[in-house]
Amino acid sequence: MLKKVLCCLIALGLTASLLAGCGAGNETEPENTAPVTRENEADNQETANEAENAATGDIRVFVPEVTTWPDYMPVLEQFKKDFPDISVDFGSVKNDQYVAQITTKIAANDIPDIFFGWVGIAQFANHINRGYVMDLTSESFINRLTDAGKKAVTYNDKVYGVPINVQVIGTLYNKKIYKELGLSVPKTWEEFTANCEAVKKAGKTPLALGVKDNYVTQMLPYTLWPSVTYGKNMDFENQRIEGKVKYDSPEWKKPLEMAVDLYNKGYTNTGVLGISYDQQLEMIATEKAVMLNMGDWCVDTIKKINPDIQLGFFPTPPPAGTDLVLESQPGGVYMIARDTKAPEAAKKFVEVMLTDPEYYYKWNKSPIQSLKDAPVPTDETYKDFAEAYSNAKAVYPFINQYWINASMGDTFCRAMQDVYAGAKTVDDVAKTMDEAFEKVLPAYLDSLKEQNK
Repeated sequence: MLKKVLCCLIALGLTASLLAGCGAGNETEPENTAPVTRENEADNQETANEAENAATGDIRVFVPEVTTWPDYMPVLEQFKKDFPDISVDFGSVKNDQYVAQITTKIAANDIPDIFFGWVGIAQFANHINRGYVMDLTSESFINRLTDAGKKAVTYNDKVYGVPINVQVIGTLYNKKIYKELGLSVPKTWEEFTANCEAVKKAGKTPLALGVKDNYVTQMLPYTLWPSVTYGKNMDFENQRIEGKVKYDSPEWKKPLEMAVDLYNKGYTNTGVLGISYDQQLEMIATEKAVMLNMGDWCVDTIKKINPDIQLGFFPTPPPAGTDLVLESQPGGVYMIARDTKAPEAAKKFVEVMLTDPEYYYKWNKSPIQSLKDAPVPTDETYKDFAEAYSNAKAVYPFINQYWINASMGDTFCRAMQDVYAGAKTVDDVAKTMDEAFEKVLPAYLDSLKEQNK
């Protein structure tokens, strides 16, 4: 039963061959969608009108750092004007604080009407298993999702949220400087490090790195783990639960060693512990650094600082002889509390802000979307992201989403900060992760037993 449950959870995001190549233009309606007739069209319109009229009340929305989406707040203000009968109490905190704060709210039975989670075991599935999330399967706006987008938020054959987009992590780079130095997009790790060396010899900083915000420590390992470790053993996390593997193993530690090696060779800026996420984006925008390991969400911010920057993207390549597995998943999921006192208002907020093109595409300009009517990106940088996704032979979701408890992500980030501070080694990080895993494993196994009663 344990293996069956975990495999079901992994299916939430592990769509290795499915996601790659799933474009909006090729999507089909779910098989159980009833054909539209004059009769049921009228019924549907009547139901929609009733829902519209019922969309009143006070709702609380709590999500992570919306500053990564510069146009989010103006669109939210527009929603408030257009739906004056819905009062929105909006709250947002930094990414690295969100998990702890939503966990505290849930523990105190203070669940927001609309809240955010990342797909995978630690949050999305656990919230559903504990009965915190509303089933949205029958909502009409769910049919606006692509098949891949819908699959990502489906659990036990029911839809429990709306994904905000599809995110891809890799390497952003300055095309102008690459051309000046005669560099080409690397296809292997060896070519990537050779580019770093060439940039360094030219007197420039190859990679911008700032780990003052500790979640940044995840970015480069995230892009390497899928190819180096998980792509070769998609069942790794299941095997960890069964005690067959450990994080303190050569295959799991290898990506961390590769990431730290870049720092040790001087391929990053100095003083990384004192540089924030925003400051590293500024380094790229002002051409103080040539590359950055990050995702599509930072492109708008960089280009607002320097509209003329020639910014490109490529998947961070694995060592020669290793197949590339792209790091990609929905950027997150908006969920509605099952026991919300204003269900229609909450559903209207999610429908409008996340599936209505007149609102959604004004704040979310990601190159890859989970909606069928997603526009083709015109921005050259976003085209690079979309091309990387469409050409990927396999994808793997963000690694921390399949750790069995959200606290393990914070444990990892803090331990990696200690590595950059010189206080820990990669071996220490792996051992720390194994210790953290063993502490939360009993509670996780208990939750599975509770779920299967």
